[in-house]
Amino acid sequence: MQKDPVDLGVFIVIRNEEGAYLIVLHNYGEKKISLPGGGLEQGEIVTDGIRREVFEETGFNIEITGLIGIFALQKKRGQVILFEGEIVGGDFRQSNAEIAACGFMTMESLESSPDSIYQGQLNLLHQAEEFVENGRQIIYDHLTHLTPNLSIESENQ
Repeated sequence: MQKDPVDLGVFIVIRNEEGAYLIVLHNYGEKKISLPGGGLEQGEIVTDGIRREVFEETGFNIEITGLIGIFALQKKRGQVILFEGEIVGGDFRQSNAEIAACGFMTMESLESSPDSIYQGQLNLLHQAEEFVENGRQIIYDHLTHLTPNLSIESENQ
């Protein structure tokens, strides 16, 4: 039996001194707000992939400071790995074909305009806040309920 491909996304939560989150505004698709990140290139190491994505989208060099969690995608087959990090260099990148803008937004601002951010990304931000509140305990979640089995194999094979 041939299986559908498995997607693996990598995203990162970076906060500034005021606690606002680094976000990007996509210049494609639904043109919504997202955390910096995306898919891996063939053969790319996960940590290299998130560093590349952040630099391409924002112009910043980052340091990964922690793993927040591994989450199952709800709309298709795959996983998202969510990291915590900090900016260690670079400058805000001007817009490009993929990203219309990048900057920092507070959770309050993001929640006050829910149609401007992908719901899954807002869920990841809520998980990041829970991660900090729970003493940085790694989360393995389905974005809505706990999932003990993180197998990337389909449950209905």
